[in-house]
Amino acid sequence: MSRRGTTIALAWTPERAGTPTWPLIAVAVIVLGAGAAACLVSPKLGVAALALPAVPLLVLAPEMALLALVVILPFDTLGSLDESSTLSATRLVGTAVLGGWVLHVMAHPRRRVRLGRPGLLLLAYVAFATLSIGWAADTDITLTALRTLAQLFLLYVMAANVLDDWSRIARALDALLLSTTVLSLFVLVQNEGSGAGRAVLHVGDYSTNPNALAVQLALSAVASLAFRARHTTLGWWRLAAVVPIGLAVLATGSRGGALAAGAGLVTLAVVRPRVGVRALAALALVALLLPAVVPGTMLARMRARWEATEEDRLSGRLDIWRVGLAMIEDRPVQGTGFAGFRDAFYEYMIETSVDPRFALIHSRGNRAAHNLYVCTFAELGLAGGALLVFALAAHGRSVWQLHRAARQVGHSHAEDVALALLAALATLVTAGFNTDILLPKTPWLLLGAMQGAAIAAGWDGQQEVRT
Repeated sequence: MSRRGTTIALAWTPERAGTPTWPLIAVAVIVLGAGAAACLVSPKLGVAALALPAVPLLVLAPEMALLALVVILPFDTLGSLDESSTLSATRLVGTAVLGGWVLHVMAHPRRRVRLGRPGLLLLAYVAFATLSIGWAADTDITLTALRTLAQLFLLYVMAANVLDDWSRIARALDALLLSTTVLSLFVLVQNEGSGAGRAVLHVGDYSTNPNALAVQLALSAVASLAFRARHTTLGWWRLAAVVPIGLAVLATGSRGGALAAGAGLVTLAVVRPRVGVRALAALALVALLLPAVVPGTMLARMRARWEATEEDRLSGRLDIWRVGLAMIEDRPVQGTGFAGFRDAFYEYMIETSVDPRFALIHSRGNRAAHNLYVCTFAELGLAGGALLVFALAAHGRSVWQLHRAARQVGHSHAEDVALALLAALATLVTAGFNTDILLPKTPWLLLGAMQGAAIAAGWDGQQEVRT
């Protein structure tokens, strides 16, 4: 059709023609039999053999392989496979899925890798971060962080090009919601009867950060409320899943996580007021069940934590941010170099007016910024910080235009998906004021899904529209 930004692909995009399944099934049966036999010899050998059926899936059906990665993303901070905690299950699976997708693209040369303007802005941010190694104080730290950043950006590119129709995006969000629901149940069960002040998830010697856990939980819960039941079987399950997730978010005691979830809910209520009623119903049920699910001692500590917000200076964040602002003022052009905030913290803290008790406790420095924007401007200067802000704003603008266009043409499926992504982005942006949201993989996946939604609508990098 005609006008840019006002039209959208009208049909729920059908699945692409799949590859023949019988050869894959035959190979899977043979390998599964071999894997079962190998288990009798060595458990590790058996696990390796049982994983082999997934290899063809990585190349032939990258959308299914990506869904497998989505399922384990909520457990990103756990599942370390070595003593140094540098090798995790998500990194191992993610590397395999990414490699399979690259082979898939190489096997189909006519399918070009697409990146719209939001993606190009993210690419510019990554490129500028790479350049900062030239003035970084510790190049080893910066180089290690840049490897991770490059992997996360590749995850973004893969998500944008694999989640390129409405059904795939919806399935990915549903898979994320199901996995997050399981995560929330684990959190609630593990902390039942606990005297701890904040709920976390423990696996062996590893445990999650409560703030990062709260954001991970909130993202999928907020996005799920955008989908209407449409009288389908079990169409209410998304709303039901919000209840345990909401309980787990509150149990973490994360003030930033709760505010981020609130920002997502406000976005839903403003854009679609009927969602506000559903959200209030879910929140009322959460409030009703909270005293029965969360131990009384934990509730008391959570209440005290909120009441002490001004006294504890947001757990010292106000002092950390003051030091970060001193970094920005001192090096506004180039910053300290990517991932240089921790290393430079002590040097600037001793020259900055901060709370004496905070300075004594953190006399060794090495503090995280606990704020994505302060951290980025301190590490990459005004130019690098502006690139990241513009990239996030471009994703928001694109999703907002998609939602408006879908509503104008009556494309309810696309409207729900766009609203879910818009609410998730509001949650992400708000969470960025309390933590570095770009370290986990889930935000990059969701940002990639936003770019994929633009591709699903037929909008390429020039925002041209097809129907």
